Amino acid sequence: MRFERSEQPKSDQPDRPRHRAICGRCATGRCRYPSRISAVETLLRPDASGADLRSRAADARALAKRYGRVPGAKDWTALSLALETAAFLSDWADAVDGAQPDADRHLRAARQRLKKFAKEEQPSEYHVAVAECLAPSASDIEPEDVAEIRARLGAIPMPVSILADPEPEPRARFREEPEPRHDDLAVAFLEFTINGNPAAHIHALRPKEVHDLSLVIRVSRWPDGADALAIAPISAEPQSAWDLPRFSFPKPDGEPPFTFQRNARMVIHASQGFDARPLEFLYAAQFEPAAREERVVVAGQRTLRLDGLGPEGQAISGYGELDSAILEVRRALRADALVPDQDIRSIMVLLPPLANLAGASVQDAIYPKPVSESVFETDARDRLRASPTIGAELEQQAQAAGGRTDLSFRGVRLELKSERAKRLLPEDCARFVEQTATYAVGTGKRVAVLAVLDCSPKNTSPLGV
Repeated sequence: MRFERSEQPKSDQPDRPRHRAICGRCATGRCRYPSRISAVETLLRPDASGADLRSRAADARALAKRYGRVPGAKDWTALSLALETAAFLSDWADAVDGAQPDADRHLRAARQRLKKFAKEEQPSEYHVAVAECLAPSASDIEPEDVAEIRARLGAIPMPVSILADPEPEPRARFREEPEPRHDDLAVAFLEFTINGNPAAHIHALRPKEVHDLSLVIRVSRWPDGADALAIAPISAEPQSAWDLPRFSFPKPDGEPPFTFQRNARMVIHASQGFDARPLEFLYAAQFEPAAREERVVVAGQRTLRLDGLGPEGQAISGYGELDSAILEVRRALRADALVPDQDIRSIMVLLPPLANLAGASVQDAIYPKPVSESVFETDARDRLRASPTIGAELEQQAQAAGGRTDLSFRGVRLELKSERAKRLLPEDCARFVEQTATYAVGTGKRVAVLAVLDCSPKNTSPLGV
């Protein structure tokens, strides 16, 4: 049931907000209360996917718009953000369980949604309760924790307002073209493989070599009057540096959805500098001949990020396995928006000579007997100082956080440890991290380097056999 003020003809009545009292049915004929119940049921259903939660979030967002300027609209906005956050958390848990590549992108998106809760200047009690419920997702969580977060989110009581004060719609001087309906939109879902492997978030390629690029595309509908669908790359990179294919698919027979597959060739013509960001390409879709009323939305893997390192760029430290680890560290640092580019470059200058020392110490048995940390520090200092890119910028025994660091390079602290008694595993080095992190914070940095030398007696093989 809906009660509205009676309206006079617009020519006789001045503009003023309309207040609606909503009982069982809203202004669109849909009830607020079942929408809330549906959101709770979806949160509590173990088989509910991220897509289900996004659908409930869209309903909550639409209701927030219908409520307009009343305080209750903020609660529906908070519910829509909470459902979107829960959707990304569910996608992350499913991706981790399914061993999908780059599963953490869903967790990063969830944390980005969580930041929006802090931007509300005058949050309601419901808003605060929802933010506290989702707060654990900002720290280290496990996939099995997602179900508990969803259950707690669904248990938070939410007041439902019975009054609505929609924003007045602006009067259009001219008749505008109607917005396309959802059934007028075609969705093209893209999935790329490079040299037979799924295209990673950042895919490393050797330049000046021909590589295979395969595309699998799923199209939800095919509009009348379209003869073909074109998929073409768009990039701000210099045209002389790349050659990526353009795909074209003729009009198919049968009923939608349609699936196509094409194989083509690609070339990266120029090598990248070690400090350069990956080349980025965006694939866009368009039906041909082009018609203004026909739209296609590209989803899935629409962006390719290619890291072209030539033969000279592959030899970073002289040890292939360690080079791969250095590139992985660089990828992780670049993914963290809080780490400045200057500090990333400093880390990338430090790691190659350190990795070279690590590789040489194993290959040439540089440390046949246990050595003290002072000896290890001297060796590391000499190895780093010999690098022309470091030289005089390397500091020794610099002050930070009330203590003396071992080595520093452009403000990035390098802490060195030597274990002489027992064999170390990577997880055993965690006890040294706190001191290193303290030096980083004391210098105003978000990164530091920890190098641990295991020179303990080796009486067994590396596998412990």
